[in-house]
Amino acid sequence: MDVPRPGTDDHDPHLPAVRGGHLPVSAGARPARAPAATRDAILDAAERLFARAGIAAVSNRALIREAGQRNESALQYHFGSRDGLLLALHDRRMRQLDARRRARLDAVTAGQAPIAVRDLARVQLDTILELAREDPGFVDYLKLLGELVFVPNAELERAIERFEVTGTAAVRRRVQASVPHLKPATLARRLDLGRRFILMSLSRWARQHDGFAGRAADRLAGDLLDMITAMLTAPETGGD
Repeated sequence: MDVPRPGTDDHDPHLPAVRGGHLPVSAGARPARAPAATRDAILDAAERLFARAGIAAVSNRALIREAGQRNESALQYHFGSRDGLLLALHDRRMRQLDARRRARLDAVTAGQAPIAVRDLARVQLDTILELAREDPGFVDYLKLLGELVFVPNAELERAIERFEVTGTAAVRRRVQASVPHLKPATLARRLDLGRRFILMSLSRWARQHDGFAGRAADRLAGDLLDMITAMLTAPETGGD
């Protein structure tokens, strides 16, 4: 599935052509948005509505209206499909997480070898919680993730797996080096289970609570960290 990437749409055919460096604006009309601004407005609207009502319950018409657009083909133009929109949402937030995750990983790994699995798990979890405490839009993203984590959509799953951004890949390599007793296939399964467990837990919390600050949220973070550390370090039994 081809998903349009940020910055690749040179001109939106639904917008008027630029003449002399300015968009023509009729009397009393608002200037049309640039393609990048339209794309971001649709992504922001999708996060809000999907978090509030659920992905399936939001029509394309409602989404476009929430984004302040008039042309219903804007979603098709910028994202290709609903799955393309969901991938773009995920991609935007993963790249936002990646920058912070890399900085945390560099701090943890500076002059320290080997790295404890708990410290690596903390890099993953604390990066998510930090953004959730700062950005209400990211909390909306967490709310809708609960649907994506367990909804069977093979095409969407394969596409999401392609977004192996730098920080995530580096953490995976470090974890593998810290648990040499696990076969790579076993570790891959546990990392996938751990990812789903964390995201589902945080999504549920986001829907039931007002933010991620306070002692109760800190206890949740501690429990998740303990459980993921145990999951990644437990010996392999081979199903016995």
